[in-house]
Amino acid sequence: NKQMKKFIILLFILGIAYGLYWYKMGSKEMEKVEIAPTVSKPDIANANFLFEGEKVELKNGRSSTEVLEGSAVTIETSLSGEIVYGDINNDGKNDAISLATQSGGGSGLFVYLLAYISGNVEYKSLEAQFLGDRISPESLKIDTNGNIQIGYLDRRESDPMSAEPTVLVKKTFKYSNGTLEEK
Repeated sequence: NKQMKKFIILLFILGIAYGLYWYKMGSKEMEKVEIAPTVSKPDIANANFLFEGEKVELKNGRSSTEVLEGSAVTIETSLSGEIVYGDINNDGKNDAISLATQSGGGSGLFVYLLAYISGNVEYKSLEAQFLGDRISPESLKIDTNGNIQIGYLDRRESDPMSAEPTVLVKKTFKYSNGTLEEK
């Protein structure tokens, strides 16, 4: 009887140990589940850019700059469309791209590609890349290699500027040596 009691107690202890082992293993599996870190998104809507050599300071995605001090002519700049995030300078951090339009009171509506990239300490803007006048953007993305791909509708050279853009143009830009280069 004593041996039977010892055996039952031993089985009971082994059962508890077995249960605790599997309980711990289950909680270790739970510990292995990683929650993705919060990915920062650079604030391209509140950054400075160079457009054709002229500094433009965006605030909430917009800027209004007098052409000549005291003149009634202003250049209106604004982000248009979505902001796309991805890594274009291959440093493992999010960068931002978007399109911006500029108009200065005439009939032109100039479309530019903007890029805002991560640096060692802070984000910096690249010079705006002119895409076209009165074009119709269709797509904007950053591929897995960090290339910026854009598709837009434009006109044939023989079409007047008043014609509806119907010709699909696709361009790819790559970050290199501090600038965007068309591939």
